[in-house]
Amino acid sequence: MCRGARGRSGFHRFYLERFAGCAVAAALAIAVPMVLAVGAEQVPDRVVLHLLNRLAFGPSLEEVRQVKTIGVERYIAEQLDPDPIPEPIELRWRLAQLETLRLNPVQLRQLYGPLRILRGFKPNPELEKAQRERVRIILRDASEARVLKALLSPRQLQEVLVDFWFNHFNVFSGKGLDDVWIGNYEQQAIRPFVLGRFRDLLFATTKHPAMLVYLDNALSTAPGSPGARGRQKGLNENFAREVMELHTLGADGGYTQEDVVTLARVTRPSTTPDGLHAPALCFGDPRVMAILAVLLLFCHVVAGFRNRDLVRLVGRLLDQPYTGRQATYDLRRLRRKGLIVRLPHSHRYQLTALGRRVAVLFTKAHGRVLAPGLALLDPATPPDVASRSPLGQAWRRLDRALDDFVAGQLIAA
Repeated sequence: MCRGARGRSGFHRFYLERFAGCAVAAALAIAVPMVLAVGAEQVPDRVVLHLLNRLAFGPSLEEVRQVKTIGVERYIAEQLDPDPIPEPIELRWRLAQLETLRLNPVQLRQLYGPLRILRGFKPNPELEKAQRERVRIILRDASEARVLKALLSPRQLQEVLVDFWFNHFNVFSGKGLDDVWIGNYEQQAIRPFVLGRFRDLLFATTKHPAMLVYLDNALSTAPGSPGARGRQKGLNENFAREVMELHTLGADGGYTQEDVVTLARVTRPSTTPDGLHAPALCFGDPRVMAILAVLLLFCHVVAGFRNRDLVRLVGRLLDQPYTGRQATYDLRRLRRKGLIVRLPHSHRYQLTALGRRVAVLFTKAHGRVLAPGLALLDPATPPDVASRSPLGQAWRRLDRALDDFVAGQLIAA
């Protein structure tokens, strides 16, 4: 039987009509009530077909044998934790041939993006046409990878959810640089989060450059900004409106026009007074926190610090390679945020008063509040330690309440 012939359209129709929230719970709510009644007895064919039509791209002979051998409950448990499931050698070999899937957004932009004007010379039309042809490699690799995984991967629930969530958080390859980033968008913003929390999936997709371009957030500027000209003049509300209407609250979610404008202001790209983009410094990101901690060491260094000083100290804190190129990028965004200044006629930098305040505040907040708080929420924390913390107690009560709610929903279904 051809995979997908029986399950795929029904799956999407059911999800799109009834659920906009947690796809994993919804899939289980459909499949579990029918199959749990079978218990330890031999699984009937109709139950196997029902299960694979819901949690996979339709039944295959190999998966039918797998369900009959290990049982329904174990099959579902394995699909919910797919990492230990080995993938076929053929699939891994064929995916390894798709080189563009290993590139990050910056590399993709550099290698496959529009050719730039160099020293006043514009690329000739033939070179531009050849570059556009090369972009098709990315679209081909992304499509081929999706089909190969749907056909050959035993991690079927993961692949079904990748397909579902990619349709929900869709981007259009014909807009801007999305044809360059669309493969990376699935690999980095969709796939790692389909079996996790919706919040993480939402953050990953809405922060990816493919979504920012698709929903015009790259065109949004602050009123009166030097970079506000042409299409980039003023706030663009499209991103904020779509996030609330399509991805979170819904069309009747109770938000107002003021809410849209506020979110548009919060999410617009930050710029310097001269109109240059200032890349964000994300609180909690290990690299950013290491940089802020190192900046504290330079507070009273009158002679300033250099690129190599940042490389040496940040690399030690991260316990992983930190290159001079990364340090150059970080120094640029620190300067554009006003946290450091470059000393005249030198390659040395000093902290500004704002830089000292930011470094002190965020390292203290992370070290004294966030890190200990997250440790208390870690399931590996001994119960006797967690029980002494009001935060740990509240988290465990919430966790138990969520487990009871989910169990109640499954029974009711």
